[in-house]
Amino acid sequence: MSEEAFNKELINLRADLIARACSLSSNIADAEDLTHDTLVKAMNFKEQFIEGTSLKAWTFTIMKHIFINNYRRDQHFKNLIKQADAEDISLLNAANSIELPADSDFLFNEIVESIHHLEEKYKLIFIDFLEGYKYKEISEKYNLPIGTIKSRIFYARKNIMEYLSKF
Repeated sequence: MSEEAFNKELINLRADLIARACSLSSNIADAEDLTHDTLVKAMNFKEQFIEGTSLKAWTFTIMKHIFINNYRRDQHFKNLIKQADAEDISLLNAANSIELPADSDFLFNEIVESIHHLEEKYKLIFIDFLEGYKYKEISEKYNLPIGTIKSRIFYARKNIMEYLSKF
């Protein structure tokens, strides 16, 4: 199959790829990112495509692998965020005094910094959540509805992930 024919067929699959990505991800922006990453990877590795097989199945497999890898990376970040205590700067100092790989030190510092950049109304609630308090306990502590607590935790996570995506 010529490169032009391959690319044309790949572009024709875009709608199917977006539909598949929507079934895997939680929002349309993530689905579009996943679709874009899949198309780029398929174009970069087109020589590995075996002519006569299903291009759709091949690209869906690529998408599944990208999704799984992204999910694992996100889970790793979530676990690191849970371990970070933004109120205790001494943890940051302790992390700097322990010999860790440079990436670990950098990531920990960025996570703590991302929590510090949160607006106060998100930061305090998010820190309580990280410390293991239940939604109801946090709700009672701040005299806010549980829905507000859940919303603020959601937006805190979202802001942290956006902040960390720069790295």
